[in-house]
Amino acid sequence: MGWNGSGVVTRDNGTNSGSALWEADRDASIKITAENHDNHDQDLADAIQNCLTKDGQNYPSADLPLNNQKHTGVGNATAANHYAAAGQVQNSAFAWGGTAAGTADAITFNLTPTLTAYTAGMTVRFLANGTTTVTNPTININAAGAKTVKNQDGDVLAIGDIVSGTIYEAAYDGTDFRIYVAGSQDLSDYVTGPASTTENNVPQWDSTTKQLKDGLGVGSGSGDLLRVDGDGSGLLNTADQVARDMGATALAYAMAQNDAASIIGAAGTFYLLDDFETDSLDVTTNAKYDASGDFYVGESSFNTDVDITMDSNRHGLNNFTVVQVIPAAALSTSGASVKVTFEASSGGNGFAIKNCYIGEQAASGDAYDFETTPTQVTFDTGSAGFSVAAGATKQSDEITFSVDAAKTYLVSYSLDGIGNTTDDAAARTTQSGFIAYEKSGSDEAATVNKSGYSDSGKDVVGVQSLEIKDGISNVVLAPVAGALDTAGPTDLMGYFIFLPNEAVSFDENGDAGAGDDVIGKLSIDGNVTKATGSWSKVGDIGSDGLELWRLDADVSAQTGSSVDYEISTQNNADIEYHYSVGTVPLY
Repeated sequence: MGWNGSGVVTRDNGTNSGSALWEADRDASIKITAENHDNHDQDLADAIQNCLTKDGQNYPSADLPLNNQKHTGVGNATAANHYAAAGQVQNSAFAWGGTAAGTADAITFNLTPTLTAYTAGMTVRFLANGTTTVTNPTININAAGAKTVKNQDGDVLAIGDIVSGTIYEAAYDGTDFRIYVAGSQDLSDYVTGPASTTENNVPQWDSTTKQLKDGLGVGSGSGDLLRVDGDGSGLLNTADQVARDMGATALAYAMAQNDAASIIGAAGTFYLLDDFETDSLDVTTNAKYDASGDFYVGESSFNTDVDITMDSNRHGLNNFTVVQVIPAAALSTSGASVKVTFEASSGGNGFAIKNCYIGEQAASGDAYDFETTPTQVTFDTGSAGFSVAAGATKQSDEITFSVDAAKTYLVSYSLDGIGNTTDDAAARTTQSGFIAYEKSGSDEAATVNKSGYSDSGKDVVGVQSLEIKDGISNVVLAPVAGALDTAGPTDLMGYFIFLPNEAVSFDENGDAGAGDDVIGKLSIDGNVTKATGSWSKVGDIGSDGLELWRLDADVSAQTGSSVDYEISTQNNADIEYHYSVGTVPLY
């Protein structure tokens, strides 16, 4: 029966079994026969066949339990399917590629046993033979294929991240090899001393040395970290930004509501340089002062591009619509708003307009057609029509309307009668390049595509002038410098009240960028040196659109005992400057 399946060999001759099977045959008078002898020998052969041979001729056909024993005297593995000797594992022989071959940027080395394929999670080590000169070096092991090397986070390496003569451990993530690069690690995670050398000081981080250094004291002095004593004395002489903003807001509101002329000078830590109660700023470049509102605003002007001297009358305009052509040749200014002036004839009753519109002449069609829906022209702060007496003129409101000096425009208006309809009269004249069309019987002032209009017989009827506003000028404002009680502050804060008339951008990062509309600068040397500050909006003042802004600037590079500011605009920003609430020095 050979091995019994439990690790025991029992001899068997086909009749008896066990260690005394032949004696059992003798006692039973059974003769030794060839058959029994062959059965016995075959049983021994079967048992031997199931044994391992020392020369490897026979091998296991199933897993072999070692019963907590070990192989000893084993040789080093040389193939992937060999046992590993403990020494090879201890020495990391399977992961050590030695000094790399190839180039610094195309790293090659061999492992023993030979690696045939990469597996995610496998780790190898090598000694770099050069410093990388590219950001995408590769590793190729046993010619299994070149794989890109990245840093521990899977990011592209920097040139020189792999340094010649350095040992690296590379882990394969299934796509690339990753190595640890010290330069990619945030070293602030690993803080070293010498920490603070002064008793009770709080250490500070030094970003240059990557170490802690002697830090701030704990107390209530200048530059100290605040210590609050049990009686609250530690809060004496300390300042808080929120408190400053609250104080500035209260003062700003008071200034916006009342006459603040009486508090020019110093109020606590606020230095009040100018309250705009009078036109008293030292520098007001391109700015005009509004005495009724106590504010400065950038100057803007209307250019009179069309200015015509009328020399005759056009009577009987009751219920007419007139279309006046303003040729491009008569325009020299482009702008964003216009004013239209009408003139009545010196004789007759004058005239009344029901509706008036301005727009671009159509590129095709009749010469009295608009290109698109025209813009209404209003009078007397929003009225559609008006009356004008004989010999008088009437100017419209300022109308937001974009004018391109290279284009031709139409002013279309409908008239109503005044008294004797045959004596309603507009002034007119002959003007080269101009032409006026008219039609009786309907109000078609706003109609885009008209028909049935005829030449009036005069080139200009009613429209005496067209003024075009060419935008707000960039301004520079600065007061007369004030005197500080203590010289040499390191920082200044200024509080100002503005009223934007359009969307404007304040320089909130202190770089005076091209997209910034309002720039602020502060100075302690009489504006000889100006430190560009950063703006922060504190809040709105009331419900009229007034805004309180804080300007912060580092003036530590300046020397002096004065306090001064400069506010300027870029991009022709339309904004009103209402108050300088105050400037605060910080030491």
